[in-house]
Amino acid sequence: MWTKETYTNATGQDVTVLTASSNVKLVSVAKNPLTRDNGKSWYPATGSWTDQKGVKRQPRVIINGGNYAYGMETGIEYVTKLVFVPETNSVLFIMSHLVRGEEGDSTWFDFGDVEVAKQLDLETEATAKAK
Repeated sequence: MWTKETYTNATGQDVTVLTASSNVKLVSVAKNPLTRDNGKSWYPATGSWTDQKGVKRQPRVIINGGNYAYGMETGIEYVTKLVFVPETNSVLFIMSHLVRGEEGDSTWFDFGDVEVAKQLDLETEATAKAK
């Protein structure tokens, strides 16, 4: 799901972009970082990602030097922020060092004799209590 995010760029102009989060597998990363004008480093990298149409892609990825310092390995999926900039019609992939685990589901647990409550109709419940 895309959300709007506004930030002020280096020239003091407010820029609105759309952002989302996805898992992207790290395929390769440069051995040496690049340095920005502000002195912060980042690593160019390549990821492996499947788009919404099911097409496998290999996007260019940026990894902040601080995130890379935590230790990252190729072949692992990392949480990645996708930033769509409408003015340039481009999407920037900014990879974090965080690994998103599996989504837990009921097959992981034995609920045994636990009685599962029926879904509540909150509107009916609130109306009944108000009377």
